[in-house]
Amino acid sequence: MAFVTADRVKDTSTTTGTGSITVSGASPTGYRTFSTVLSAADTFYYCIQSQTTAEWEVGIGTYSSANVFARTTILSSSNSNLVVSFQAGVKNVFITLSATKTLQLGPADAPTAGTIPYGNGSTLAYSAVGTAGYVLKSGGAGAPTWDAAGAGSVTSVAQSFTGGLISVSGSPITNSGTLALTVAGTSGGIPYFSSASTWATSALLTANAIMIGGGAGASPATTTTGTGVVTALGVNVGSAGAVVVNGGALGTPSSGTLTNATGLPLLTGVTGTLAIANGGTGLASTPANGSLLYGTGSALAYLTAGTAGQFLQSNGVAAPTWVTPSGTGTVTSVNVSGGTTGLTYSGGPVTTSGTITLAGTLAIANGGTNTTATPTAGTVPYGTGTALAYSAAGTSGQVLTSGGAGAPTWTTVGGLGTVTSVAVSGGTTGLTTSGGPVITSGTITLAGTLAVANGGTGQTTATAGFNALAPVTTTGDLIVGNGTNSSTRLAIGTNGQVLTSNGTTAAWAAAAAGTVTSVSVTTANGVSGSVATATTTPAISLTLGAITPTSVNGLTLAAAAVGFTVAGGTTSKTLTVSNTLTLAGTDSTVMTFPPASASIGYLNIPVNSQTSAYILVAGDNGKHISITTGGVTVPASVFSVGDTVTIFNNSASNQTITQGASTTMYLVGTATTGNRTLAQRGLCTILCVASNTFVVTGGGLT
Repeated sequence: MAFVTADRVKDTSTTTGTGSITVSGASPTGYRTFSTVLSAADTFYYCIQSQTTAEWEVGIGTYSSANVFARTTILSSSNSNLVVSFQAGVKNVFITLSATKTLQLGPADAPTAGTIPYGNGSTLAYSAVGTAGYVLKSGGAGAPTWDAAGAGSVTSVAQSFTGGLISVSGSPITNSGTLALTVAGTSGGIPYFSSASTWATSALLTANAIMIGGGAGASPATTTTGTGVVTALGVNVGSAGAVVVNGGALGTPSSGTLTNATGLPLLTGVTGTLAIANGGTGLASTPANGSLLYGTGSALAYLTAGTAGQFLQSNGVAAPTWVTPSGTGTVTSVNVSGGTTGLTYSGGPVTTSGTITLAGTLAIANGGTNTTATPTAGTVPYGTGTALAYSAAGTSGQVLTSGGAGAPTWTTVGGLGTVTSVAVSGGTTGLTTSGGPVITSGTITLAGTLAVANGGTGQTTATAGFNALAPVTTTGDLIVGNGTNSSTRLAIGTNGQVLTSNGTTAAWAAAAAGTVTSVSVTTANGVSGSVATATTTPAISLTLGAITPTSVNGLTLAAAAVGFTVAGGTTSKTLTVSNTLTLAGTDSTVMTFPPASASIGYLNIPVNSQTSAYILVAGDNGKHISITTGGVTVPASVFSVGDTVTIFNNSASNQTITQGASTTMYLVGTATTGNRTLAQRGLCTILCVASNTFVVTGGGLT
């Protein structure tokens, strides 16, 4: 754990509430992420600033895990220097230097030689210059001052001892002298407290006597014991040869028989039979030659010796017995074979008595070496494919080099040494390293951006990386392939040119010219015209005549002075065209386009209010859903590309927007799909961008 300050560390977060902050782990260009400078349990000054509200907070954070830190201490904030409960939205999060935790010098605060810095409650200030030999004296809450050092003399030192036994001489000392402590008492006595605060000495204590306390304030004394054993109730001398038996509490000891003792000689000092429970046999008899000891279940007993050649047979829980074998035989011939071991034998078969002698070489398959060679000092065994052999001996310092399927050999190396330091340089690659040089053990960490010349992009974002690698240089340039896994720049063409292909490559070219062979005009509804066909670009002349009133499906269109009348049914409307389009009728309804604001569009977004879990329908296209509880589900096979639905969380709790089965719903600007959470009073819009594929965006959306 360490306190960390670092430059250019910045990230963003969408965390809400008063708890720990989780950052995205992706810093803006030119900044570093928190994880590159912090380890678990590190502390640092942080600042959180909302991108959309006036909320902000500065404090001391504790880095708890990757991209997560606790807001340990709040130093200042938009919430009266208390913890801020952040609302939904993106926040900037960065390492800072808190103004409340720094001591600052003003522009005119350059210190003079010999001054001392001190705090004046808001900034640092400096004391006056002191005189040589002076000492600094506190001014309390004010400025400290320099003062001449004081001097004095000790005029008297005294010593005393209260309580007796020890006396003091030479006190007091007014200039120089010695304080002497003298102890006085009775030789052979002992010191004791004659009162709670006074010492005294007892009388001479008799040699080898027992000391008896005298009680409160009285001197201890000795008593004569005589012979025998002394107890609180008297003395017992006992009889000759007897042992002393403890008489118990306040009892007089007596003589008796020893029942438990250590250190006695077993042969002369102990008689009787040692029981099994005490590690003995419980037997007093001496076993006969050839007899065996066995357990009866409650004691040990001896089994009578058997005859020569018999063997011992168990009879379960009963006593074992000696049994004579029922049959015998005679070995008439013994021989030995080496089999596939490689060993040979001689001297067999033996029919009466003799010796079988072993010879040959033990095969590898039987744990041998299949060789009779004796290794020379310094040789190394190796396999030949059928047996073990030994290399030649090398010279000091040589290393063993494999000979493949042949014999290994000793080789003199070109040089030996010890690596004492390892460092890594990024060179011209654009990469940087940290942690080096390593002189014992450690880790060298790689960072930075790999240059194009070294196989990288030299950039930190995908867009910038593409631009760095693309061969285009001018607006309008195209990238075209010029071979397998190869591309080149096609410069922008001139105005009016079209992109053409010759089957091998692409190029800009002028648009090809053509000839119109047939053009005609059909006269209808008062419109007539003629075509000049004697040219490759024929001119078409149109003539607008009078519009003949027409009746369509019961509606009559009648010419008027400045428009025409649409009549039919029980009402009639007059459509007047004069720069503006006015529709008027017998119901006094007048609609004028364009309106006074000179714009045409939606007058509002229709609302569909829901108070429980709701599944969107096709009729919700172009509407907004006001939901209070239960959340909203986006279903499959309902909407078409371009359909749009807005959702308003009309409650004080979160609402879930559910990605329905067989649908894909992306969070705008990311590849993240799945259900989304809309915070209280949050607003979002869902746009259908492909079949059963949607993008959702809005405020308070996570």
